Amino acid sequence: MATTRLHLAAGKGDKTGAQACLQAGDPIDQPDQHGNSALHIAAKGGHGELIQMLAGARANVNLQPVAEPAVGQRGAPAHR
Repeated sequence: MATTRLHLAAGKGDKTGAQACLQAGDPIDQPDQHGNSALHIAAKGGHGELIQMLAGARANVNLQPVAEPAVGQRGAPAHR
């Protein structure tokens, strides 16, 4: 699991960039190295328009976000 262009666009709230990623075939629900999907990243960043766009593009809104690791803890739990 690695960070994709879609994850990066979601983190910046870049709706146009996210649309381009989806049109290029990037998987919408792929988790990043921390187990978070683009939808989770957009939600954590408070990017409402991007959240709506991803949900409209059929992102799985039922995936459970992964909790951030505690300070000093290595890694993160697996994606659910």
